[in-house]
Amino acid sequence: MIKMMVALQRQSHLTRPEFLAYWSDVHAPLVVELAQVLGIRRYVQCHPISGAEGDRFGGVRDCDGIAEVWFRSVEPEHIRRDDPAYLAAARRLRTDENNFMDRARSIVWWGAERTII
Repeated sequence: MIKMMVALQRQSHLTRPEFLAYWSDVHAPLVVELAQVLGIRRYVQCHPISGAEGDRFGGVRDCDGIAEVWFRSVEPEHIRRDDPAYLAAARRLRTDENNFMDRARSIVWWGAERTII
């Protein structure tokens, strides 16, 4: 499995609760809707732990959330990057991300999953 991990930073006009609500309630259903055409196998949102538990583990001070987007391979065989349906879906997702995510301050990282336990 190939994963795209994103350390998300919220748009400056949003509070963290507003960011998390939009990410969960608006963006996540859009990802579900577009997953097949984009080749997404799994989508996981990791929300920060606040309060004593968050402090116990060092808290989340550097980002507002982590997204894990799983793909079967870097270039799935059934996905054509020049396909109009793919391009339209990617554009819709990116446009929505601009509503809540500060792309310039967010970090995107790609890796191959290697399960240890």
